[in-house]
Amino acid sequence: MTEDFLAWLWHNKLLNSEALITDMGREIIIVHPGHLNNDSGPDFFNARIQIDGILSAGNVEIHVKSSDWNIHRHQHDPMYNNVILHVVHECDRMVLNNAGNQVETLEIKDHYNHELYDRYLELNNKMQIVVCKDQLHKLNTLQQIGWLDRLFADRLESKLEQVAILKQKGVTSANEVLYHLLARNFGFKVNAEPFSMLARSIPYNVILKHLDSAIQIEALLFGQSGFLNAMYKDPYPMNLRREYQHLSRKYDLAPLQKEVWKFMRLHPNNFPTIRISQFAMVLNNLNLISGLLDSSPSYENVRRLFNISAAPYWDDHFVFDQLSSPKKKRLGSDAIHNIIINTLSVFLFWQGKIMGDQFRVDHAINLARKCPPENNRIIRQWKDTPVEINDAVCTQALYHLTTQFCNQKKCLNCTWGTHFISGR
Repeated sequence: MTEDFLAWLWHNKLLNSEALITDMGREIIIVHPGHLNNDSGPDFFNARIQIDGILSAGNVEIHVKSSDWNIHRHQHDPMYNNVILHVVHECDRMVLNNAGNQVETLEIKDHYNHELYDRYLELNNKMQIVVCKDQLHKLNTLQQIGWLDRLFADRLESKLEQVAILKQKGVTSANEVLYHLLARNFGFKVNAEPFSMLARSIPYNVILKHLDSAIQIEALLFGQSGFLNAMYKDPYPMNLRREYQHLSRKYDLAPLQKEVWKFMRLHPNNFPTIRISQFAMVLNNLNLISGLLDSSPSYENVRRLFNISAAPYWDDHFVFDQLSSPKKKRLGSDAIHNIIINTLSVFLFWQGKIMGDQFRVDHAINLARKCPPENNRIIRQWKDTPVEINDAVCTQALYHLTTQFCNQKKCLNCTWGTHFISGR
């Protein structure tokens, strides 16, 4: 038996309500189970319970055995003095709170359908990632879509932590938030942190002053990234170096160490040198991008704005001074979709939240819904299930479901898991 399962029974009102008698011989009627507490303190706040016909309001604590109260040292913690009911699977002893009063305890081992626990164990003991794979066919389309939409919204909410961190570091305007989110995205996971460091190393107002000069934006980015510390033979990097030396003196800039950038095991098209040049091209369109987002653009218009290539020098280079086979270094479809999903949707969602603008929130979701489904190791685990994977909202939701629920065996917190366990 687990506390999580007992809390799930209590929260979902799955106890047989007849003859609920406490260890003090008093009859219990559950009016409201209270609100689940995910922080320290009692498990449920603000429950309402009739005890021998008298309505009481307070907190509820859940344990497998009543003696766990003392094992967890609640008898010494005044935070638990307002517990009005101690709900346990087995009452093996009477317990007291910090004030010395007996805590009313309800034993529930004979007051629920034990098949629920069997179903819970069946899911929890499976070794595969998608533990409910054999039961997913029981879901109708509405049950599928409803939970996936909620999961995608939760995933967007979790990404707002990036914005909160930026705010703590003094980022003020919406466009500056967009600048930093775009920078991190251009690291595409492997170089996400170096790109964030790069953006932080160049004040946003400096970027704004040079948006009309592609060469100066590139000089700022490559210089601050540490790639212009060496002497080169090619005219292009030497020109960037001269520009950067002037700009770094003007703005008192200190570059990053070149060693922070990762090249190992990356496809050359994903080398940070290529991504920095592409990012520079995107920054040249930064005002257009922010203006377009303000006007609730179509997916096609957004995609068109990111249809850019690295500077012509990179057509036959991956690093400075080393020729390679000619190929235009265009920002590919997968990269554009990644930016729409992980930056633009997040940015619009954040704006909608702070402005109380549901239209922007909906637009954030609709933009992602226009992107095709992603293909990665986690999503491939769902390919042979009845879940319909039609767009990036689905794949982002399934990614969140897998990492935050399935991998952690939190079936009791999952809408689908609750459906399969409860049989409702």
